[in-house]
Amino acid sequence: MEKDRNLGKNGYVWLYDEFDGEFSKNLREFLLDTVSNFAKETMPYLRNGYDYPFVYKEMVLSPVFFMSLKQSSDTSIVLAEYPIERIKNKRKKIKGHGRVDYLILHKDMEILIEAKFVWISYKALVDKENIREELKRKIKEASNQVKSINWDDTIKIIMIIAPVYVRKSLNSEEECKNYLKNFQIDYDYFNINKKDYFGNIFQTLSESLGNYSQPFILRWDIPAFKDYYYYWEDKNNKIQCRAYPSIFFIGAVLK
Repeated sequence: MEKDRNLGKNGYVWLYDEFDGEFSKNLREFLLDTVSNFAKETMPYLRNGYDYPFVYKEMVLSPVFFMSLKQSSDTSIVLAEYPIERIKNKRKKIKGHGRVDYLILHKDMEILIEAKFVWISYKALVDKENIREELKRKIKEASNQVKSINWDDTIKIIMIIAPVYVRKSLNSEEECKNYLKNFQIDYDYFNINKKDYFGNIFQTLSESLGNYSQPFILRWDIPAFKDYYYYWEDKNNKIQCRAYPSIFFIGAVLK
């Protein structure tokens, strides 16, 4: 199913999923709410002159994501790094202990989320093939952790949080501003043809997880991203220009 949500001054969220089962509607709305709240929590950082929380990966990203999950749960019960029992060897039933990134209680259901982080360049996204190997590695890592959790009657989710960045080497900050202004045209075209690109991501999920999952993709389009850019001078006296037009939340419910 495909759904979207206009967040006004906080941008736009788009979702495509292949969920089935009684909890599908609740889960779909929960994920849309989570990314919408993530946008709401992130934008004040930018408007007040701070960095994007995800620039520093999990270290700064985690508290923002935690707040987003908490606001999206009907109970507000969210626990991070929750202790769980793992099956290390299914044949021998050797058990061990570990932690899951997030435990959420929502609509009388326990949801477990194992989250990973990966960068995606716009060039790699357009070229399609270049994002596959790193994405496969993260999916495999997260799915192995989730599959080992010895906890029945829960919804087990892997989620890859993947900011999209565009970077260009230029001669001045003014060139950076002009480049990002023109880049918006290319990115608008990309959004119009998003299913073509997202089909490649779904193929990667399918190859990594087989038929034992219900995949999903969410994308938050950051409003006026060209105004929240970074630039710095490198050792060759060139200006490195960088901006972040979107963040993907790529994942699956594991059966």
